[in-house]
Amino acid sequence: EVQSLPGEFAALHAGLAGLQADLLDRLDRLDAGLARIERELVDARERIQEEYRAQLADLKMPGALEALDEILRRCDAGELTASDAIAALLGAHIELRNARRLQTAMRSARLPAVKTLADYDFSFQPSVKREQIEHLHTLGFIERRENVVLLGPPGVGKTHLALSLDVAAA
Repeated sequence: EVQSLPGEFAALHAGLAGLQADLLDRLDRLDAGLARIERELVDARERIQEEYRAQLADLKMPGALEALDEILRRCDAGELTASDAIAALLGAHIELRNARRLQTAMRSARLPAVKTLADYDFSFQPSVKREQIEHLHTLGFIERRENVVLLGPPGVGKTHLALSLDVAAA
């Protein structure tokens, strides 16, 4: 086909073919360069995450360590700012520490079971005043150094409510 074109068109066509080949070669090199940069970014991100993990482990912050991957994922997605991420890490650590403290307190108290106010069925015992029980769970009686006495016949939930007060106070 090229030979049937007049001389100028044949030269132009050959020049364009050479330019196309050069551009394709450059695109291939750019793709290879981008792939290398992406690998380097992934490697750098993994190194940084490992540094964070080591630092959190050295600081003995297992709650933050456990939450780290999800928090970093949310940062990468733009869902968290740096200050929000720090707050989330600290919050995760505090939450785990408080949960462990509660478990330790419950074990040392040797309570027969762990019961919470959320587990109590107020419909089972309608004579129990929900507002009064919820007010007791604010634990103001402890600060006032007052006693709480739960009275009633067997099977109405006195033990459940007493245990839930213990859990709330722990």
